[in-house]
Amino acid sequence: MLSPAYRPVTPSSRLRARTDLRSGELCAGALRLPTGLDTSFQGLIDALLRAQTRWQRISAAGPLHVALPFTQLTHSEHAAHLDAALAANGLSPDRLHLEIDESAFALGTGVLAALERLRGRGWQLGLRSADCPSLALDARTRSLFGTLVLAQAEMPTFEARSEEARYRRVDAAKAAGWSVVLLDAPPAGARAQLIAAGFDAFEDRLGPVA
Repeated sequence: MLSPAYRPVTPSSRLRARTDLRSGELCAGALRLPTGLDTSFQGLIDALLRAQTRWQRISAAGPLHVALPFTQLTHSEHAAHLDAALAANGLSPDRLHLEIDESAFALGTGVLAALERLRGRGWQLGLRSADCPSLALDARTRSLFGTLVLAQAEMPTFEARSEEARYRRVDAAKAAGWSVVLLDAPPAGARAQLIAAGFDAFEDRLGPVA
């Protein structure tokens, strides 16, 4: 078997940087993965090991966040397999945080059970919000997640109903003590407005993982 260093690099794996809106400093890395990963966790592990090596060269500060291939987390036992695979490759909760796309919950209650098992194993979890949120930020989810990631939005005017719902969700996340991340770099001059609206950080590109 080829080691990760000698396996072909997947061009669609993208390492990104999360920057603190207040300080302007790097606070975390984020890995975007291709949708067509194999049915095992090996593709995820390989991409993570490459990304971790590069992230450590760029910044010793902040964890690496990765969006999980949620179609492989539809049962609680899948979480145990993922936890074991991550641990076997030296990937630990203090340096790696796991995120899930909100659309995963359409696959059934097994996804939530798998995430609860990961949380019980010490993994920090984030929720990548859908354009039309459907998951209630109730007591169960407030204790499960610690980060909310949202796609780019217009600057907060609170006039459109969709924007109203969006910022109510940001408020709920902040009340639960979560950090709120904007998925893309904000427009010039918009940082103060985003901070006022409850955002903590934003993502920007670093390029392919190599």
